[in-house]
Amino acid sequence: MKNIGLIMLLFWSQLGRSQDTLYQLDLESFVVQVKENHPLSFIANNYILQADLFIVNSKGAFDPQALAQINQKYFDGKTYYSTISTGVKIPTRFGVQFKGMVDWNRGDYLSPEDITPINGLGLLGVELQLGRGLLTDEQRTQLKRAENALLLSEVERNIALNDLLYDAGVDFVAWQESYNQMLLAQNMATFAKNRFEQIKENVFAEDRPAIDTVEALAIYTQRLFELNQKTLLEQNSRLKVESYLWDQGLVPLFFDSLVNPTVLKIKEITISRAAALDETPFLQAYDFKLNDLNYERKLKIEMLKPQLSLNYNFLQDGENPINSLSINNYKWGGTFYMPIFLRKERSSLEMTKLKIENTKYEQSLKQRELDIKQQQLFNEWSAHILQSEQLETIAESYKQLVEGEQSLFEIGESTVFLINMREINYINAQMKLLETQAKTIKSYLSVRYLQGGFTR
Repeated sequence: MKNIGLIMLLFWSQLGRSQDTLYQLDLESFVVQVKENHPLSFIANNYILQADLFIVNSKGAFDPQALAQINQKYFDGKTYYSTISTGVKIPTRFGVQFKGMVDWNRGDYLSPEDITPINGLGLLGVELQLGRGLLTDEQRTQLKRAENALLLSEVERNIALNDLLYDAGVDFVAWQESYNQMLLAQNMATFAKNRFEQIKENVFAEDRPAIDTVEALAIYTQRLFELNQKTLLEQNSRLKVESYLWDQGLVPLFFDSLVNPTVLKIKEITISRAAALDETPFLQAYDFKLNDLNYERKLKIEMLKPQLSLNYNFLQDGENPINSLSINNYKWGGTFYMPIFLRKERSSLEMTKLKIENTKYEQSLKQRELDIKQQQLFNEWSAHILQSEQLETIAESYKQLVEGEQSLFEIGESTVFLINMREINYINAQMKLLETQAKTIKSYLSVRYLQGGFTR
């Protein structure tokens, strides 16, 4: 397991030694670390490698092919026949196939059409699809779909990373919120402890009634209880964030005890009210799905044509290939095939058209859904910004009331009960402020997620 100091050097900024923290981790640095090292990031990148290999696989349909065939029969001391054929076929992406062959045939009972010159019979041929397969065929369509799948895999990789980084960002903000709430609880517990100690001294000096120590102790115990709750929440939030830390997707990493998150900052966050969603991966995926279906549709249209192929082959004597080259030395052939009703082909084409239609409907629904969701998130973000400003004012006002009540208490004109009530209002306002600030940043992260901003 690697030392956490290694990862500190990568993305933690040193702030200088203090009693509370040595290093602070910010949201963007954390997201970068997750993007570069989380196992799901490597899995997502492998999507593209797999799609690229699928292209290579599809190109294999157009690789030249070496051919060889031999058939021989010997019986009763006679060579009935011996046929040997070798050569190469070269498919192309244009519906044309070239062929070069040499045949050596011998035998006492060889069919007349199989007889070849002593040194073999050479053949240079071409086969052309004039009907089905002229514009496209299964091999060419598969290659186009593989190339489209590569582009789609990049979009799917971005969607997977977008999901991962959004979840990581939200969990990090939750940790920021719980950590700052824990600090507030620590401060309030310290204040309650100091007050309790001071009241005990005043009671001992007969400046305060003894009953004040009971109330002060109850308040101090309540603050310790609240601190315990916030500490537990912070510890679990830290562990959840820690689960995103990896080294090259294989070795889990862990936080040093002196590492803490930065404070919640919302003034630096800006989002566009009506940002275009055309480049979001959620919509781009539909474009590539439609491209794939259109390739399928074109192939289905091609299947409606009759299958008509022609082949023409020059023949040459293996002993005198140049002298035997003549337009009169050739063989040719053709094949024709077509179903009468084309029910299979027509129904298959219609099913593909329905898939295209449904995908377009789904794309429109997704577009509408994202537009509305983005507007909702902007409304939330705007409301949280305003609420945060209001809560800052409220919390500051309650803080001044606490300080004022404390001053009155010190001169004997207030009570522990009144100070406690002021503090409760201050704590509630401050906790609500931290919660609202966290919601503000989460709204920003949600908009960024919709726009695919985590992968740009």
